[in-house]
Amino acid sequence: MVLVAIVDDQPLMRAGIVSCLEEADGIEVVGEGDRVNDVTGRPPDVVVLSGDSDVDLGAMRRRWSQAALVLYASSAGLEGAAGTPEGLLASGVAAVVARETSSAALVAAVRAVAAGRTYVALAPIAAPATDAAARDCTLTRREREVLQTVADGLSNSDIAARLAISEHTVKSHLHQAMRKLEADTRAAAVHHAALQALI
Repeated sequence: MVLVAIVDDQPLMRAGIVSCLEEADGIEVVGEGDRVNDVTGRPPDVVVLSGDSDVDLGAMRRRWSQAALVLYASSAGLEGAAGTPEGLLASGVAAVVARETSSAALVAAVRAVAAGRTYVALAPIAAPATDAAARDCTLTRREREVLQTVADGLSNSDIAARLAISEHTVKSHLHQAMRKLEADTRAAAVHHAALQALI
């Protein structure tokens, strides 16, 4: 069971996040509040922190040093926070999720960071054209590795260096994974793969 705390200064938004996460299997919301210091309950494994509020990463780290941080904000709020997903990940954030994405992206982010991975979902993600169970989603080991490094926020050239393959090969594996997952973007491919526990 993944224990989650939610920090958002908008009560209606916070209630929606609580509802979304509590409907997901294996996730339990153990606390919520307007600010870090307002949250009571058991220590969380993951903290979902609103990036549209006055974000205080230092206070979060002092309170819950072992918890992974999911920054959940509007695209404008995310741009104001650090400018790039890479900048946010470098600052200690484990996942970056834009509110314009689906609620499933937030659930996938919580699961990913609880498993020790990073997660980025910035672009709106369209629903898949067909039922997930009906798709051919058998990804090769290398396609999964490439998708995982995309989820880690790496560029194609960085992925090539990490996996010791050419950039052309990275693009080929990514193209094949996107085709199999019926995804139009890199973010959508990562999202669909995470939802199906393929990465």
